[in-house]
Amino acid sequence: MSDIQHGPDWWLASDGKWYPPQSGSFVPPKPPIHPPSLTFIEVIKSGYRDWSKFSARSSRREFWLWSLHVFLISLVLNLLGQTSENAEAVVGIFLLPTVVASVAMCVRRIHDTGNQAWWCLIPLANVVLLCSDTDVNEKRWSRTSPL
Repeated sequence: MSDIQHGPDWWLASDGKWYPPQSGSFVPPKPPIHPPSLTFIEVIKSGYRDWSKFSARSSRREFWLWSLHVFLISLVLNLLGQTSENAEAVVGIFLLPTVVASVAMCVRRIHDTGNQAWWCLIPLANVVLLCSDTDVNEKRWSRTSPL
């Protein structure tokens, strides 16, 4: 490391210092599989926006924030249903798009673990896979793939 560049293969790091070329060929780091962390509101927006995207990935954070959203809205609608006689219409308006978006989110999360979507049909395996880490070596449902 040095404060000045010594050759064409030296590279400038974020600390402002120049570093010599590494032995062998330099392999640039892979881009992240997931975009930077989404906020709670961004996850809700993307969940409804991507309701028909089954050939993609969703991070563990994205899936669980979506699940929290569904739980909180269901809780509010349940309380509303106990106090109002016409709550069925409101529940129906929320339920249809949310169920479809939730299935899509589950499929994308299972894809992120490197597995196929039919694992969503097996309840115990489903829970285990939803809590699993991202499979960084899986390329079938990558965000950069043309799917």
